[in-house]
Amino acid sequence: MKRRGYLFIFTACTVLGLASSEPRVPNRSARSAPTTITRRNEATSSTGEFEEEVDVLIEKILSLKSAEPQEQEEMSVKTGPHSDLHPSQSKQTSRTGPSSRAATNVNLNTYLNMLSGLYSIYEPVLVESFLQNLPQALVCVLADRTQCGWQADLTTTLSSRLSGPVLSLLSSLKSQTCPSTSSSSPRMADSTLTQLSAFQELVTAALSSNLPLYLSDNFLLAWNSFIDLTLPPVASFISEFMVNFLQTFVEFLTVGLQIGVDIPSLDQTQQCQQGDLKQLLMWGLNHNLSWSFGDSILNMFLALDTTPCGYTDTECQNTQTLQLGRSSTSPVDNPTTLLTCDQQDVTHLNDTFCADILANASQVPDALYSVCKALSTLSHSELILVWKNTCQVVQLVLSPLLEPCPPLPSESSQRVARSTLSLSQLFCNYENWTTVEAIDPGLVTMCSDNDPEAFLQDLLPHVCLYSDWSQPTIVDMTDLALCADLDTVNFTKKVCNNTTVLQNLLANLDNTWLLEQCSNLTGSSSGGAGGGKGSLMGFVPSVECQYSIWVVRLPDAALLALCWDYDQANFISSICNNPAVLSHIIQEPSSLWVSTLCTTYSNYTKITTQSNNTNSGTYNYTNSTSGAHPCLVKELIDRLNWSCSVDVNVACQAGISQFQGLQLFIRCGVEVLLPRLQKTVNPQVASIVRQATSVWVVLLLVLEENEMTTLRVTDYIRQNVMDSVSAFLERETKFDNKQVLLQCFGKVLTGLMQTGRDVYSNGSFLIKEYFHIPLASLKAVFSSLDVSTIRQILQYVTRDQANLQLTDEYLHTMVKVLIQVHLRQDETLFIDLSPLLSLATPEDISSLPPLQNNVNVLNVINSIINSLSLEQRQAFGWWFSQSVGKANMTAGGLSFIRDIGNLIAYLPFHSFQYLTPAQLLDGLDVLLRNELGPLKQQFIAQRIIGGYKNLTTDQFRRLATLTCWANQNDLLAYMGTDASPVIQENIRTCVAQGISVPSSMISSLFLNSSDVQSPTSLSPQRISQLAQFLPLMGLDFLQQLSQTQLLPVLSLLTSVPFTPLQAAVIIDKVSPSLKLSESGSGVSKLMFLASGVSVETLWGLPSDALLTALSNFSQYTPQLTPPQANAISAKLWGVSAVVTWLKEVDPLLSSTQLLSVMPRAHLLLTNGSGPYTRSWNTQQAKTLFNEAMTSIRSLSTVQFTSLGTVAQGVSCKVLTKLIQNNPSVSSMSDVLGVLRKQPVPLHPSLKKCLIEELYKLAFFSDLLGAMGAQIALSIPMSTIKKFSVLMTDILRSMIVQDPQHFLLMPTTKQTILVDKIVQRLGMHTGEYTEEEFRSLGIMATFVVDEVFMQLDRSFFVDSVEFLRGFCYDSSKRDIVASMLQERSTFGPVQNWTTATLNQVDRFLFYLSRETIQLIPPDLMSQERIERLFVSQRQWESGDVGSLCVQERSVLFTKQQFVLQYFLGFLKPGRTVSPVPTCESLHQTQPSAWPITSLTEMPSSSFRRCLELIGQDPFFSSFHLSVLLRRTKEVYGAVSSFNPYVTAELGNIATQLTADELASVKLSDIRTLSPLGAVNSWTKKQMGVLFSVVLNSTKQTPSQLDSSSFVALGYIICGIDVAVIRSLNPVEFSKAALWLGRLNLSCSEDQLQAMITLLSHSLAFGSVSSWGPEVFIEIGAFAGIGLLSLNSEPVVSRKALKNYNVLY
Repeated sequence: MKRRGYLFIFTACTVLGLASSEPRVPNRSARSAPTTITRRNEATSSTGEFEEEVDVLIEKILSLKSAEPQEQEEMSVKTGPHSDLHPSQSKQTSRTGPSSRAATNVNLNTYLNMLSGLYSIYEPVLVESFLQNLPQALVCVLADRTQCGWQADLTTTLSSRLSGPVLSLLSSLKSQTCPSTSSSSPRMADSTLTQLSAFQELVTAALSSNLPLYLSDNFLLAWNSFIDLTLPPVASFISEFMVNFLQTFVEFLTVGLQIGVDIPSLDQTQQCQQGDLKQLLMWGLNHNLSWSFGDSILNMFLALDTTPCGYTDTECQNTQTLQLGRSSTSPVDNPTTLLTCDQQDVTHLNDTFCADILANASQVPDALYSVCKALSTLSHSELILVWKNTCQVVQLVLSPLLEPCPPLPSESSQRVARSTLSLSQLFCNYENWTTVEAIDPGLVTMCSDNDPEAFLQDLLPHVCLYSDWSQPTIVDMTDLALCADLDTVNFTKKVCNNTTVLQNLLANLDNTWLLEQCSNLTGSSSGGAGGGKGSLMGFVPSVECQYSIWVVRLPDAALLALCWDYDQANFISSICNNPAVLSHIIQEPSSLWVSTLCTTYSNYTKITTQSNNTNSGTYNYTNSTSGAHPCLVKELIDRLNWSCSVDVNVACQAGISQFQGLQLFIRCGVEVLLPRLQKTVNPQVASIVRQATSVWVVLLLVLEENEMTTLRVTDYIRQNVMDSVSAFLERETKFDNKQVLLQCFGKVLTGLMQTGRDVYSNGSFLIKEYFHIPLASLKAVFSSLDVSTIRQILQYVTRDQANLQLTDEYLHTMVKVLIQVHLRQDETLFIDLSPLLSLATPEDISSLPPLQNNVNVLNVINSIINSLSLEQRQAFGWWFSQSVGKANMTAGGLSFIRDIGNLIAYLPFHSFQYLTPAQLLDGLDVLLRNELGPLKQQFIAQRIIGGYKNLTTDQFRRLATLTCWANQNDLLAYMGTDASPVIQENIRTCVAQGISVPSSMISSLFLNSSDVQSPTSLSPQRISQLAQFLPLMGLDFLQQLSQTQLLPVLSLLTSVPFTPLQAAVIIDKVSPSLKLSESGSGVSKLMFLASGVSVETLWGLPSDALLTALSNFSQYTPQLTPPQANAISAKLWGVSAVVTWLKEVDPLLSSTQLLSVMPRAHLLLTNGSGPYTRSWNTQQAKTLFNEAMTSIRSLSTVQFTSLGTVAQGVSCKVLTKLIQNNPSVSSMSDVLGVLRKQPVPLHPSLKKCLIEELYKLAFFSDLLGAMGAQIALSIPMSTIKKFSVLMTDILRSMIVQDPQHFLLMPTTKQTILVDKIVQRLGMHTGEYTEEEFRSLGIMATFVVDEVFMQLDRSFFVDSVEFLRGFCYDSSKRDIVASMLQERSTFGPVQNWTTATLNQVDRFLFYLSRETIQLIPPDLMSQERIERLFVSQRQWESGDVGSLCVQERSVLFTKQQFVLQYFLGFLKPGRTVSPVPTCESLHQTQPSAWPITSLTEMPSSSFRRCLELIGQDPFFSSFHLSVLLRRTKEVYGAVSSFNPYVTAELGNIATQLTADELASVKLSDIRTLSPLGAVNSWTKKQMGVLFSVVLNSTKQTPSQLDSSSFVALGYIICGIDVAVIRSLNPVEFSKAALWLGRLNLSCSEDQLQAMITLLSHSLAFGSVSSWGPEVFIEIGAFAGIGLLSLNSEPVVSRKALKNYNVLY
């Protein structure tokens, strides 16, 4: 602490010495001309007089030498790189060290005399503009030039005279930082600091002896008057001094720091090195970042040291990790700067640094300009000389502080010569530890960590001498602590459980902590051994500390200490506040410490109670005990009426020295007087002071880096730096400056945050700033950040991601950088990154560093892998496969899968296939809890079941649904065994889950039994066993079952996916026993059987029953028919209370008629339950939006976003105005955000309008990321072609994340778009890599053929299962077929194996017919063919396949060929053809079989498959006629068909004659609906069918309701025009939602008549009033119908205008 005070006094004296004369303001000369000296006219009249003054000045300087040692007289000043510009003793320094200088015994008076001499020097120096021309003179001297002018002579003379005292003082200061080499006080070894100490004692004594005078009213009045009188002129003087001297001085220092401190900056690649704290401060000085270090500097030099903690102080124990002083590690982790004068690259000074300064002359300080002006005149060699000479001068000045301390005698005396001893013998020589004074804690730690056994064995005999402790002895506290920590068992046994030893150890009062320690070890505080409840090893303060009897019987020393430690409050009140008892106790010498502590606490209490009386005007000068003034500083401050931020009561505590009190007094005085001083100085001075303090702090940091000071600068300025940075970031609008700060100084700033584990500290503003980085700069910034900064950011994101609202693009970019850059530098970052791994792309995951052998990493991956997407999991599998091969997997042993965990399930198949049957069976549980995929499931099943012939029942239970992937022959071998029931149960589970099972397996295991051939004899239990297979049995089988058979198993049947016709048969049979009208047990319980409920029944149900059913729709997806959905919607929306049921009716909103919504629009918005969150379709949203606008005059962005799902109904006109009124990135991002989250696709007209208006904005490119794929893909191709690389990549990313909108685009636009993306991103040449393929997502197979043919073949083989999920046009299918046969992939098809076909799977259909015939026939069994058909069908019905544009007929022809070729139908001369079962038709496709094989099916099988056959779209008319003939053979004449058989006919019914159609019965909408879905009827057939409906239902056309119209479907075009006009317009308008979606073949007259119905006043009203919402609702009716309205040209024009808005 005193060292810090001495340094402050030294600095203050230096400044005061230079400031002791009236300053003069130097004139500034024009910078465009060479700098000259401008003299004041009244100063000197001639050159001769001026030279005389200079001579006198030099003589005055030289006169100072009389007070210096003789050796200083020998110093000379020379120039040149090898000159003695520094003292000639510099060579001696390296031999003798700092002690040689200290030995010169410099008298402080000499230094003070020198300062006094400078008083007379200062005035002529400024008068002759010495400082103004000093830069040129210095540069001239340092460059070894001659004739540099009088300034140079004066400079060299000053340096020679000042160097001795300065170097001596620095040596003295350095000596104070070294440890003592003797028992005497180190502060007495140096006379200079001794005199400084004497000086402060003199001041303290003077203040103390004259305290009554200082505290008198007269003195205080005089003091205040003096301050008021002198402060203004002092401030004026300081202002002039600052402007004249300090500014120039600061500018010089700034020049040096600018040259010496390399400030980080962004290079051309937007990268930079991490800067340290001093570089940050220098950067701030150059970029308008206002540092404020005044308080920090005061605290640095004037703050008191904290009181050291006691051993048992729990608060101190909690902060043991806080390191102070020189040994502390800086939070910014700065490396020590080495002061060397090696060759430096100085060309940048003139080329960049000085060039910028000279180009901006008016914006830089004079000194900087002067230095650079002078440097610009030097040659390169002279520039090097300047650098070397300057560096040597600095090195000389700092060399005393850089010299190492002399070694301690104890260390040198114990030094051992080097030998070949081991680490333990060299350092851990425990025998020597007993002879040294102190042992390095680091050495103890090293030995205990690296040599634990010997450490415990050899050290704890030396230290832990338990046997000696049984006798009275004094044992050091640290020895006890060591034994307690490292030898806990023996310590507990031999100390804590031994009362004698414990009492002996407590004789050392520092060891009272033993009670608590032993209590913790033995559990005595909880009532364990050694003491009662609430005691400390038997010591109970309330029992032992009987203060009242201490007057009679003095306590022993141990009891006294224990009571103070564990009963302090009572001790103070009973002893310290009782003088009689206290004086009695301190009679014993060993108890004197009690008096000291009691005095401390008494003074503190006195200070607290008197704090309110300090301004009363009186003061008690006497002290009740000693008559002295124990709290001098406090009394002075109170009387001076100073209010300070520091706690002045600290000065009154025991142990506070007089010098520390003086420091506190000065600190308080500066704090009080400084604000008054600041009010009188001008802003220019304030600016100079701020710059000076900043430069001073930088210098202190440099000194501390080189271990020249121990001021802990970083600790003191930490908060100031963070506050200044926070203010800068808040006001700075230019991100370029922010970027440098965040990117280049992130490490030092996060190091200053003092957050520890808590990121929610005062530094959180900095972390939050990283979340506002523009996306374009995000990668560059994060790439340059330090790992410590990255870790802080990750912790913040992990804890507060929900509130940060970061975009997906931001998170994806951040994770990509972390994986590709930082994780490679620090693998421990993986744990922090793990919560964000779900945001990593498969490419990022594949590029993870090789951490496969890190157990912690694998555990993290295994714990999160099931929450990742399949692509991400597969990427992790590929990454892990890089570390394992066939040999590794085999050598992994039986438990290999269990050892690795979930990750093993996602290995690429080429690695996965090396797992042995034994490993697969052992790790089956691990595999089954992961998503394996069909290929691996099939491999596991066939590997285990085919490899083992004696699997147990339990093993089949573990196999579960994997059983279904086994070869059926392997399974059939277990029939009749104990495992057979388990196998059957597994198969049933597979069917229930939609897993395909070979037909022969189903037939053999379930359907070929004799009881199944007689449905009426089946018991309910048997039906429950067959439940999952009943859809395969067909309508004919179900019609033979009775209510008695079905009711017991009805709950099971509700989960079976029956067709609507099959469900209708079951419902009809059980309906008499159903209570459908009950809300809790009615329709809501039917689940999948609900599709069989008649429309008439639904109309009759109460609303609450329907609402309950709808609420359950979220749990399953019932296959409601269009007539059913229409009926339910019409029923519920016919009730006014529907506005409060929006949550319940939400599942059917897309099926709700616009005509039902329009009249309730107002109530929906005012009284509805959450109308802005419901799944409205476009036309409904437009209706509601129009209603909302009736109460809004001008739509704001906030209002628009609040509309939620109704916002999609905005008109182009309103949207255009909204954009024009809010043309900002944030507003438009909000608008796009709402539209992007709509529950249904946006209408094309809205997207077109939106793009057109946004494109007019200057920041259109900034909005691309906020659009989403749906909106962005509406941008015209002409605009997309102009996209930059960044915009193209953003578009690519959006499509990859949301691919469905790309698949809905026209094929031509798809191709053009992908080609543009590929070219823009540079992927059109070279190998088509896996990374490129995955980066394109669904677009990867839409590249041009030339690119696709370059696909990486190793990726093709490894990922063939993944590749099967993409779309392929005809040319790509041919390329895939060619790739499959290359030798680098799977080779010629003749050599393919079962494993090959398992991988190729549906790609087999891409092969040519000629190639297909080369496949070995033995591999192509009917089981294999069925699996191929199922695979293709599942892909076609999936998310991707259902949207792919395919030549379906071409692919079907290939499938048909494969089946017929390998089943022998195409073999020449074959007379017997296999007859398919109904199960095989379900697995394949009826039309894939020869028509003759179908007609040869047994009648029972044909009946079971009739509905399936009738729905097949690939039969020709001839085939359908053949099938009709076979149907008549099975069922008889058409007139005898029951309605369900007629409905089953499907496409076959189109071959019926008009007379036959007229004989069918269609009274039930359920049987009419399948026929209405057929689109190949003739005009005549449709007319007959409509007549049949009327006749069957006994209704007139006007009585038909909306559900009937929906069921009629395509048949509606069979209604005559005259009849159309008689239809109910309201019911027909309700059905328009469904009918408008059909490609109707109605005539223009029919359509015109239908438009007339729709425009009825009770329907949508006059066509001229139709808005876009009506046109969207009626769909196909709109275009043709409007064109036919020739009779009303005005109406037609208005309607067409609204229609054209949409199209």
